[in-house]
Amino acid sequence: MYQAVGTGRFAINYGGVDYTFTDGPFTIFTGQATDMSTLFNGVAFWGSLDLNHWDTSRVVSLSEAFLGSSVQASIADWDASGVRNMSVAFKNSEFDGDISGWDVSNVTNMAYMFSRASAINQDFSGWDVRKVGSEPESFDAKASAWTNPDWKPQWTTTAPAPRVVSVRAYGDDEGPFVEGDRIYIVAKLDRVLIPVCCGLPTLSLDLSPPGGETTLAPFTILSSKEVLFYYIVPVGSRPIGWPIPAPQLSTRTAGS
Repeated sequence: MYQAVGTGRFAINYGGVDYTFTDGPFTIFTGQATDMSTLFNGVAFWGSLDLNHWDTSRVVSLSEAFLGSSVQASIADWDASGVRNMSVAFKNSEFDGDISGWDVSNVTNMAYMFSRASAINQDFSGWDVRKVGSEPESFDAKASAWTNPDWKPQWTTTAPAPRVVSVRAYGDDEGPFVEGDRIYIVAKLDRVLIPVCCGLPTLSLDLSPPGGETTLAPFTILSSKEVLFYYIVPVGSRPIGWPIPAPQLSTRTAGS
């Protein structure tokens, strides 16, 4: 049986074998684990666990991993890119960790994943759930705290457009910038834009009141999540002083 012991250790029975976890100088090696289904199933543990250091790169199943559990674990840094099955993973649990950054692009089963999860209230709208397709059965049934519909995954076969994390701008000199001058704008996104074709970057600069100017500016990829725009001040624009006005970036789906 799963059993909490005080606040610093707990015991589980997995596959007929008893394991006791306790605070200490040792590190649990999980690098060869492929199946973490039912791992914390029913565990009653009041306290927080930092499990971010666990190597989950080979894991293919998290089914029922936290089913009925009160464990509050920090697992935001888990590599979920190889996981195929997350069904019932957090059903009936008290989990409310931020796992919005998980790569769930290979998951095919999310049925009952957060069903009756009483505390979950996180923004998972950025998850790539194309391989799941339509909303799975009872994905969040009676998850009473999760009331914002915009925070649910976008059930579609098309990847959601990346969201902007930060934007910075600079120029070749300190300006003012006049027609024909080039301004460089770097946007950091929350997921890879290319080769996942999920939208066209749209740049908006508040250059001329009211409302600014919106344009599709040429861009190149700096890294997997950063794009560099080259904005050339168009003919007829008033000079742009320094510092450059803070740009805004959004995405639009192709053809819209």
